Amino acid sequence: MIGNSMTAELFALRRRRAVWVLVGFWSAQILLFAYTISYVIYLSMGADFAAGQAEALLASLLPASVDHYIVGSMPIWGGPVMLIIGGMVSAGDYRNGTLRTILARFADRRALLLGRYAAVVLVMLIVSIISLVVGTACSTVVSLAEARPLVFPSFGQFLTAAGALWLVEIAWASVGFALGIVTRNVGATIGIGLVWTLLVENVLGSLLGALDLNPIRAVMLGPASAAIAQAQGGDPSAGGGFAITAATGPGAAVAVLLGYAVLSLAIALFTFNRRDVV
Repeated sequence: MIGNSMTAELFALRRRRAVWVLVGFWSAQILLFAYTISYVIYLSMGADFAAGQAEALLASLLPASVDHYIVGSMPIWGGPVMLIIGGMVSAGDYRNGTLRTILARFADRRALLLGRYAAVVLVMLIVSIISLVVGTACSTVVSLAEARPLVFPSFGQFLTAAGALWLVEIAWASVGFALGIVTRNVGATIGIGLVWTLLVENVLGSLLGALDLNPIRAVMLGPASAAIAQAQGGDPSAGGGFAITAATGPGAAVAVLLGYAVLSLAIALFTFNRRDVV
């Protein structure tokens, strides 16, 4: 039953244009914010940087750094997009009123939800691959523009980066998935998710960092995601995508991200199984 639900959801997602528009939006953010703006800053202000800082910024934009640079760009820009995708999948049928009809085909409604969650996990894998492809293309353009040799990460480094991206994306999408079930409204999920990202993850997270309250930041999505990127060699002092810095080591960060995914799924299952369909 779970497999049937996953297959049906994947088929439905192929025709759900809003999801792929969001994937395109995240790809555009990589192009614009992670690379274009950072490269323009390097060209226009590089002479004003401290010794070595300009070169560090450029190095982060070259192909050799694409693996950890894209992972580092995820918390501040990609995270909210993945959260919205998760919410759209879980709350979409509440909006169009088809959930009751769909549930009639399943003896256990939890199988329906687990299948949909599995579909989200697979979509996140696709997004992680797309992200690295876009990042590699952008970094190649920068390298050619600067007449630098094209040096790419090894295949193993690309696999590690894809896995890291996948984990970070699953954590963010899981939160959106749970919010969609709890609120039963895509708009409310988007609103709560954006407020959480802007006020809690960014503003409060920065304040906690300034106050040296890293134990609290360590259990937040953004800093945990940044720790994964830095474990691969990302340098927050280089600028660019690393607008959120780590507050813990990679092992603890993996545990935090997995914790968000497991807890979010548990909340979604409990709520979906106990509440009447309206």
